[in-house]
Amino acid sequence: MCIIIDTNVFGPVFDSKNAQYNEFEPIFDWVYNGKGKFIYGGSKYLEELSGTKFLSIFVQLNKIGKAIAVKEDLVDRETDKVKKLLSHKNFNDQHLVGLVLASGCILICSLDKKSYPFITNKIFYKSPQKKPKIYSGRKNANLLNDNNIVEICKPCNKLTTEEKKHTPLSTITIQ
Repeated sequence: MCIIIDTNVFGPVFDSKNAQYNEFEPIFDWVYNGKGKFIYGGSKYLEELSGTKFLSIFVQLNKIGKAIAVKEDLVDRETDKVKKLLSHKNFNDQHLVGLVLASGCILICSLDKKSYPFITNKIFYKSPQKKPKIYSGRKNANLLNDNNIVEICKPCNKLTTEEKKHTPLSTITIQ
């Protein structure tokens, strides 16, 4: 499983003290204890990420192969295409669609309900690219499966006990 995390859910996914953490804990668990990986990239996404306390988490997850950075220029080019295809005052997540297109990822975690119709709009997705599914809470935990692993995330292996010793969960999650 590969997943793109919208910045509006960094807290619920990574901060165990966040009120919504229980709804999003399956994502972090699937990545840290399972085969999952986080996908990130593009200038807008990196700008949003760098302004948070969660940047260090992505750096650590990248080091252990559990976060994949997509080349900034690839995401930015796709984002520009998305902006040309559809402009709307409620659509401010073109960079997420650009990241989907550049990576092939088909799963996004977000709580921005206004953006869902735009993110999943079939105008952006030509075969073989599938439109993404949206994880918005524990009710979507069934999406965290091997069917949502895309090429950019392969190989998808679980961390070994030794790897977990060198990058324990306590050094990754926000306490």
